[in-house]
Amino acid sequence: MQYPDYVHVDPAIDYRLTEWGRWARQRQWVSACRSIEGRYRPEAGEVWERDPKPLPVDALDAWRVECAWRTGLPYLERMVLRAYFVIGPRGSLGSQGWKSHVNAICRKYGIRRADWARMVVRASNMLANQLRSN
Repeated sequence: MQYPDYVHVDPAIDYRLTEWGRWARQRQWVSACRSIEGRYRPEAGEVWERDPKPLPVDALDAWRVECAWRTGLPYLERMVLRAYFVIGPRGSLGSQGWKSHVNAICRKYGIRRADWARMVVRASNMLANQLRSN
């Protein structure tokens, strides 16, 4: 059976959650390479390609979303939003490993795969209501 991977969330909250996901990914700890490659320092004349600077994120709004996410949602809804907007197709995982990631999340939290899209929409609506009430 094919499951819909497209989740339709209200565009206003979708934009805020996408920005929150970008903000949350930028705040994640970057682990250091413990091998010899991690200790290499280029010489003065070497030029390395730099990663493009990410677009600026409204940190104040992202912090408001984070506070509402932490305090106003049940655990399962928090994990669903984190999986979708921080790690998932909008997040650092991209579209490559997304289907196996969704299956793993569904198994871990006891969500039917067919209900995944509804869970993301429901959690997004719960967070939107929480943000409106604050």
